Amino acid sequence: MGALNYTQIKNLLTGLNFNTPLFSPSEAFHALDNSLSNTNGVDVMLIAGSGQKTLGQIIEEKRISLLGIPYIHEDMININGDGTVPLFSASLNDPSKNKSLSGNAKVFYVKQDHSGLVSSGPALNLIKNILDNNSQLPDGVSLQPYHFGGTGLSVHSPVNIHVYDSENRHTGPTGNGDSEANIPGSSYDTLDDTKFIFVPSDGQYDIKFEATDQGSFDFKIRKFENDVNTTAILYNDIPLTSATKAEAVLDTLSNLPPTLQVDQDGNGAIDSNIDPTAVLTGNAVYDETPPEANIHFDTQTRDIVITGLDDQGGTSIAHLPILRTEEKSIIKDNTGNTLVITDMDRAHGHNAVFSISSLSYNTIESPVETNKLSISYRTDKNNAVRSFVQKFEIKRIVKIQLNYDPDANKTTVVMGKQKILEDGMKILQISTEKGSLKYSY
Repeated sequence: MGALNYTQIKNLLTGLNFNTPLFSPSEAFHALDNSLSNTNGVDVMLIAGSGQKTLGQIIEEKRISLLGIPYIHEDMININGDGTVPLFSASLNDPSKNKSLSGNAKVFYVKQDHSGLVSSGPALNLIKNILDNNSQLPDGVSLQPYHFGGTGLSVHSPVNIHVYDSENRHTGPTGNGDSEANIPGSSYDTLDDTKFIFVPSDGQYDIKFEATDQGSFDFKIRKFENDVNTTAILYNDIPLTSATKAEAVLDTLSNLPPTLQVDQDGNGAIDSNIDPTAVLTGNAVYDETPPEANIHFDTQTRDIVITGLDDQGGTSIAHLPILRTEEKSIIKDNTGNTLVITDMDRAHGHNAVFSISSLSYNTIESPVETNKLSISYRTDKNNAVRSFVQKFEIKRIVKIQLNYDPDANKTTVVMGKQKILEDGMKILQISTEKGSLKYSY
């Protein structure tokens, strides 16, 4: 469905019976933002907390596992702020959208969390100077925002996570069902079965996992520098029994990702060492785009094959895991997005046929037009392919046909009234693209 706008979020929370009467006074209060440019000569000053990890967005998507089981994938995106209020909300400035509601107000930035703004420190010192008509900026006050950085850890599905620093201080759940964040600068949050821990990137941490049920879990490490999630290290589909324990040592000052040591049966002996499934950087760190697929006839296996394609920041990566059921092919990328291809009229052999009835991206179904990929070939006494005809049609109209002549070693490509003669054997490629089918050779 994509990111929700304000109205969609309001409707969603109302539908979930949350405390939506707060919307009305909040909207009335925020309407005052539009009046900051008209203050009748009164000086307005804004003090914005910054440099703190702040929740910017909650991601909740319906997905399907490689076992064909639907599940809800939850994640969160951290941004700069005071730990409660995002920076652009507190400062009324959003440079990324070239938008400002601050008018002529002076904006000051402090590296404090939301509650600390009114308790002690730079913010109160600045207020004192303002009241004393003292233009000097106290220590810890800047005219530019402070950046935030650190390392985010998260586990997805039935497993708990604990983190210990070099002084054995603990952040994570406690035995009484509560949680604690004793590592300075750390935090612990949950979204249903998903747990999030954030720690400063200034040393080494021991990470421990304990299963709460059987199944599998994903583990993510996100590195933040200057407000940006620069790297995402993913460990996907780690199998669990209800007794499984695991551990890892994370050195935040090293570029080497940790290896997970997994004790499957909880007997104290390490059964397997798990390296990352993927290390993502740049635009791929929050990959919410489901994979696509390429379908073609393989002249070696003599069958129609499906290859998963994942677009990671403009780079197409093939050979994604594919689960084949009786009528479905499930393709899953490194971040858990899925494409499910439902086919019909599939036939093998010298007259192979493949038709797609629907495409489902992260469980959102996209019907496709009636189509059929047809393959017909003969072999000689040495089992080499002789005549070879490939045809793709939509709504029973042939869109492209490739006829290979082995004697001339040429392929005739027919598209409508157009004929193109190509050297060698050409293979017809059918690809998915956001719910539609494309063809090439």
